Amino acid sequence: MIFRIAVLAFALHCAVGSTSFFYVLETELTMSEAVAACKDLGSKLARITSGCQFDDMMTAIKDAGLEDREMWIDGKIADNGFIKDNAGVLLPYQNFACGQPDGSGDCVQLWPKGGQLMDDTPCNRKIYAICED
Repeated sequence: MIFRIAVLAFALHCAVGSTSFFYVLETELTMSEAVAACKDLGSKLARITSGCQFDDMMTAIKDAGLEDREMWIDGKIADNGFIKDNAGVLLPYQNFACGQPDGSGDCVQLWPKGGQLMDDTPCNRKIYAICED
């Protein structure tokens, strides 16, 4: 499969001297397809671990003009409503839109209608994805 990719590189304000690279796959994919596509690029789905990282990533997404797109990030909803990454590890940072998660799906996306915050959605939906190095 051929993907259109937007590369977002930015310095993390919470880690002085650190630069993160994020790749937005501008091809609509299911969650499992997104995981495989990121792996094919030598990366993984973006795993948000702090508010600082989230804020910096959102600034880069807005600067690239992609803030109106739903995007897969690494995360699945556990039975207790918290997010675990695709390896089953609880994620320390969770920033859900108001009223979310609402039980509408098991996978986590960045949701423009919710202010580009986190939302649960069915894993078989086809949306953009954001990978990280």
